[in-house]
Amino acid sequence: MRLFARVCALFALAILLPPACYGQTLGSTSVELDVDVRSLTASAGKSHVGLYSTALSLKSSLGSGFRVLYGGSQTTATTVSGHGLASFVTRQAAIEHISGQQRFLAGNITLPFGLYDTEETYASGLIDYPLARVDKGFSSVDWFVPGVGFRGGSPALQIEAAGFGGQASGVWGNRNNVAGGALRLQSYYQGLIVGASRWDGSESTGFGKAAAGRLRTHLSGFDMRFTRPHLLVRGEYLFGTLGNAQTHGWYTDFYYHLPKYERWTIVARAEQFQPASNIRATDQVTLGARYTLDRNWIFAANWRRNNGVRYGGTWTPTTGRAGDLYLQVFRKISL
Repeated sequence: MRLFARVCALFALAILLPPACYGQTLGSTSVELDVDVRSLTASAGKSHVGLYSTALSLKSSLGSGFRVLYGGSQTTATTVSGHGLASFVTRQAAIEHISGQQRFLAGNITLPFGLYDTEETYASGLIDYPLARVDKGFSSVDWFVPGVGFRGGSPALQIEAAGFGGQASGVWGNRNNVAGGALRLQSYYQGLIVGASRWDGSESTGFGKAAAGRLRTHLSGFDMRFTRPHLLVRGEYLFGTLGNAQTHGWYTDFYYHLPKYERWTIVARAEQFQPASNIRATDQVTLGARYTLDRNWIFAANWRRNNGVRYGGTWTPTTGRAGDLYLQVFRKISL
């Protein structure tokens, strides 16, 4: 009964909270509002249910190969110690120029490191981000940074590069000063796509806009994606210096689309993260399923268990032996 009540509450919130959907298209401009409602049933700690985040995205063509990209979000996410930002945060605000297979970007752009495309992973059925990318307090690997970027190369070898510096915004609504340069190379062979990334620069430390110094970042990473009919396996290994600390972590994601039940996807994640050499690594496993009602409605359920989070600033609560149950209702609205 408790689980049924939470599911009903999630569904009702997803319906009632968004504004009306007008479904109009203005030329080559597209606007989308995403609403994410979640429930946590904790085996150790506090359970809760409610609106988790709203996100607004816009893509508009300016002609002659130029277009505007904008994305912003507001989230109720907080670290376990209670720090967080509740205000609406602009994440992406960029001009993109497309010339054949080459793309040039300027403005608030994505830091090209590893499997960074949140549009690809956000409503995938795995409800949270991998620990190794985002769980080091207000430091992170996932950033939208002020700078310039390039995406191009050839089908056999794709290249992404960026130079950046200034106040960046992260997936939790966190904001820090982030600087440096990043390079990502990607190639493929049959069903296997492999990538290598490097980021040299710095991050600030502290919460919100407050900065307590410039901390070195010299981070490397390898990533892969392997596809077969109905199956996708993704993973990354990250290592090096992030915010002056020796960091390493990895994760592997599994997605299996049930052949006779196309709306259902079985998902799983195994991961490990050690934010500093003097801290015990956190091991975590997630099992779950996603149900896609249509392109505008996605439902997910995850069971998660870890061996205890031993570092400060984490966004991931320690689970009990029974694990924690997460439910998500994700709604897309075209405006």
